[in-house]
Amino acid sequence: MSNICAISKDRYQGKSWRAVADYRHTLKEAIVPLVASELPGAVLHYPIAFVTSEKGHQLVGVQGIDASSNLQVTSRGKWIGSYLPKAYRLHPFMLVGTTEGNKALCIDENAALISDKEEGEAFFLADGEVSPKLSEKLQALAELEKEKAGMEALCSVFAELELIEPWEIVVTKGNEQKRLEGLFKISETRLNALPPDKLGALRDVGGLVVAYCQLLSMQNMQKLAKQHLDREKAEQEANKNLQSFGLNANDGLLSFDNL
Repeated sequence: MSNICAISKDRYQGKSWRAVADYRHTLKEAIVPLVASELPGAVLHYPIAFVTSEKGHQLVGVQGIDASSNLQVTSRGKWIGSYLPKAYRLHPFMLVGTTEGNKALCIDENAALISDKEEGEAFFLADGEVSPKLSEKLQALAELEKEKAGMEALCSVFAELELIEPWEIVVTKGNEQKRLEGLFKISETRLNALPPDKLGALRDVGGLVVAYCQLLSMQNMQKLAKQHLDREKAEQEANKNLQSFGLNANDGLLSFDNL
């Protein structure tokens, strides 16, 4: 469970922090927001899609087949995916909106080792100034916010050009088929039909790179589906092993009733 606290001198002067490589907070995140600068890396590993949001559409990486399951992380919080999204790299730090409409630098205290001793990175220097390391985190978060705003604007351009269409996805499991809902993609047909002036304008704002990365990434959906089936198979094998010892895995508890 998260414990988000705003970083202030009153609370953190004289304290230090060490990040913990624990990504359990992402366990139920089947999608993760992406920004343009990370697409060259993400396109090799993730199916990239659009989803609807309050402001229109959002570009995301698809991390799981089930709506609340992230296949890139274990139940113990170990990241096993081959790509770590920018949205997770700065954890446990984050910018949180305030009632005044500003952004406050915060930290999830349950995802960091915070100490009164000099055992990690200081929050503040002895003179009360923000430490270089904390300043670096703040700057990186601010840059990420700008990138998110840029991607939001680009998604609006895609929508205005009517380039976003539903992505029909069916995952086969044995004799069963599961349809994934709520994902969208670039219409390659409409993209190719754009007149030269609109195509050039889209290129100038970086839209063509994003569009082609999304289309290219679609082949990764098959790999994600296999990952989903492999995990299900592993969980079934684990349950069989428990049962062979007279144990039952119910709600995370072990029962010895059969002994």
